[in-house]
Amino acid sequence: MGNALDGRPLLVRLQKRIEKYTGCLAGPLATDVTLHQQSVDLINEWALKQTRENLRACQATIHLCGGFDPAYVNDALAAMKNADAALAKATQ
Repeated sequence: MGNALDGRPLLVRLQKRIEKYTGCLAGPLATDVTLHQQSVDLINEWALKQTRENLRACQATIHLCGGFDPAYVNDALAAMKNADAALAKATQ
């Protein structure tokens, strides 16, 4: 019999386990919650880094090709600033 969480993304499975076992006083389960939370934090940090890199690549294309809407350029720059700020906060 398969697990009810099979086929779901890793992040969803980790978050469900964290919700299920938060507040548990048993040593191994408390350790699992801590490790799962660290994994969730790393996944979110990696996703943010990927998004930031994609924005950087878009900016490079804009500078090479030109002719893009200035509003798009400004939005991309603002999104990159937000990503940089979030990454700086996450790595503190």
